[in-house]
Amino acid sequence: MRKMFAILITLIIMLPFLAHAGAYEVKGKAGEYNVQVSIDKNPPAREDNKITVVIKDKSSKPVTDAQLQVQHFMPSLPGRPPMMEYTATAKPIGDHYQTQIDLPMAGEWTVVIKIIRSGQTSSMRFTFIVK
Repeated sequence: MRKMFAILITLIIMLPFLAHAGAYEVKGKAGEYNVQVSIDKNPPAREDNKITVVIKDKSSKPVTDAQLQVQHFMPSLPGRPPMMEYTATAKPIGDHYQTQIDLPMAGEWTVVIKIIRSGQTSSMRFTFIVK
């Protein structure tokens, strides 16, 4: 009986961690850069989502001297509000960049990561659905 009680308590404590095990991750290319994007909620949710972006150059070294913009938008569809478009600037923190985006409604969102470095702009695009 004692063992079952201990297992039950452990499951209750671990349940919130198991429900959100891992971040939503996307990997891709932006010009010559390898980009890894992590969103703290999996799947991304309405309201605040913390985004972490790691950029690596051709030799797999972290890029920390770029300007990084995270544009996110939802196109207008019949019967829906006009196109919603927002841009956040990510701040460098160590070997990665971080920002927060707000997704005000459910539906398909497109995110464009823009890397501005040495006068050149490279970008990576991905989509996800918010329920």
